[in-house]
Amino acid sequence: MNMKKTIAILLVLAVVMTGLFAAPPTAGDATLTLNGKVGAVLKHGLSDSTMGVESIKDAALYTPGATSEKVLFDAESVKENVKVFYSYMTNWKGTVTATAKFNPLASADVDTKVGYTVKIGADTPTAVASSDANKAIVLFNGVSTGTAGFAGAEKELVFNADAADYKAAAAADNYTATVTFEIAAN
Repeated sequence: MNMKKTIAILLVLAVVMTGLFAAPPTAGDATLTLNGKVGAVLKHGLSDSTMGVESIKDAALYTPGATSEKVLFDAESVKENVKVFYSYMTNWKGTVTATAKFNPLASADVDTKVGYTVKIGADTPTAVASSDANKAIVLFNGVSTGTAGFAGAEKELVFNADAADYKAAAAADNYTATVTFEIAAN
């Protein structure tokens, strides 16, 4: 009987001792994976005043299909140094090329056209003659946008009507010209 008690005591001690010297339980690591996606953005537009370096990068300021309208001359006079600002912004990590296509002012009511000059940034003014059609002028050519975040640039365009064309133009209330701006990322 002593032997049975001894064996029973040893078993109880073995169970208790195993709990005392056993390794603590482990749960392993818990991990969280965060994912995100930054879509490619390329926007451009026109404004009446300079946007400034930081504002150029604000995508909310660009309205798709937005138009601007300026008066180069009226019934009595030619306006001088009519300004508009063209800007673009992108987070693309390549290059950007922006081109504008210029047309002379024309009226559906008469046959005469009025040319003008356009000065882009600090460049020498370029003539858009009354005989021109879709005269392409590069505003930004292969500008590197870098690899980090949004980048952008802006150029001032200054227009002056051709005074001789204005004086030779037939009277009409609806002279207009369309300038189309195109931008591409490479």
